[in-house]
Amino acid sequence: MKIKKYLFILLLLFNMLIFAGEQPQKFEEGYMLIDVKRKVKDDFFGVFLNYETNKVYIGLRRFLDLIELPGIEIDTKKEIVSGTIKKDFFRRKKEKKVYWEFDRERSFIKNGELYIEAGILPEIIPITYIDWDLDEYKVTVVPNFYLGIEVRENTEKKKE
Repeated sequence: MKIKKYLFILLLLFNMLIFAGEQPQKFEEGYMLIDVKRKVKDDFFGVFLNYETNKVYIGLRRFLDLIELPGIEIDTKKEIVSGTIKKDFFRRKKEKKVYWEFDRERSFIKNGELYIEAGILPEIIPITYIDWDLDEYKVTVVPNFYLGIEVRENTEKKKE
């Protein structure tokens, strides 16, 4: 009986060590409303919250998929975000290169997804404004480019 008890404790400690590196203990998983340019909203966008520092961490791939921004790769092994935002997403019709190396102080990987501190999003892609309110559980983002839905709308207007 003692062996089982010690084995259980050993396995519990082993699991804690393995999973402790993925996500700092001070984070809480939650959901927030994310509003992008008042055109794209998700009422239950999964985030990690740090109430000690009042910071919100968003899944970058999930955010890029939400706004339908193709051409950006997230390499969790090389710890790099890179790619090109096509010219169709900009008024001046010029491509924009994206390159960002993971910052372990302001990002982490959980279940294969890169989570970044919301405030560093403008370092990765062209964002004019980003704000979050932990009391209202809301993230507001205004990018400096067209969203996927706007690109489609512009294409349809040209066809008419």
